[in-house]
Amino acid sequence: MEDEMMSLKHSSQNIKSLKNFKTSDFSFLESHKALIVGNGPSLDLIIDDINKFNGIVVSCGTSLPSLLRKNIVPHIHVEMERSKDGYYIKEDYLKSPLLKNTLLITLNTVYHKTLLTFENRLFFLK
Repeated sequence: MEDEMMSLKHSSQNIKSLKNFKTSDFSFLESHKALIVGNGPSLDLIIDDINKFNGIVVSCGTSLPSLLRKNIVPHIHVEMERSKDGYYIKEDYLKSPLLKNTLLITLNTVYHKTLLTFENRLFFLK
């Protein structure tokens, strides 16, 4: 029940950030390869090779700090963590000026401060 109450609270805060998009807003995604990066021990083994990837880099959750520490700026960041703890763990990285052009893709239940740290954001209703 507490989790659902948190989701509803975040959704009501995030609804204020709704914006209409056109298909052309996402034309940069056409005909590009994408590398989806999650965090884990294997990321440390290949992280230096990510800069050589010629395509769209998508960070997920806690992979963002690992990438930014190596000066790898993702084109897209996917976030599903709805607790505020998830935000505060990554707060310094989420506020990085390097992410100015990064697109956030998330659910409406994400903690509202996560949503507001990105200029470019797209969220889906859960």
